[in-house]
Amino acid sequence: MLPTEDHSGYRIWYRTYGPGPPSCYATSTDGIHWTKPALGIISYNGSTANNMYTTLGTVGSVVHTPFNTNPNRRYTFLAHAAGRFMGAWSGDGVHWSGLPNNPLNLGDSDVAHVAWDPLRGRYLAYVKLHGYLYGLQRRAVGFSTTTDFISWP
Repeated sequence: MLPTEDHSGYRIWYRTYGPGPPSCYATSTDGIHWTKPALGIISYNGSTANNMYTTLGTVGSVVHTPFNTNPNRRYTFLAHAAGRFMGAWSGDGVHWSGLPNNPLNLGDSDVAHVAWDPLRGRYLAYVKLHGYLYGLQRRAVGFSTTTDFISWP
């Protein structure tokens, strides 16, 4: 959830479960009561009168990036789809363009979150990893950083 750009309310990008595109969008003036706008972007059951905004995958993170000099990259998006991570940029946080190098190299996990570090001018990714300790599989957290959101070491 992020405040609206004019600070008059809130915006949320969220994940649903069940059939259809799982990434949806809603707005609120108070953070309690939410409106699901008919975005007209994704057709579902023959209608675009819904709040679905992408078919790139299930939303992992949406980061407001107003410092980006490209007006079409004011928002940065990370999603998970079919064992891969997909990135996208948007000028308004609703209409998204996938990155030219999708999928992103963030491993073969199913969970990742991205944030912006304003002090160091870089994106931070926290990724669920699987490893072994004493012969037993364990979950761990991986960490990676990048300044361009495209190349993840």
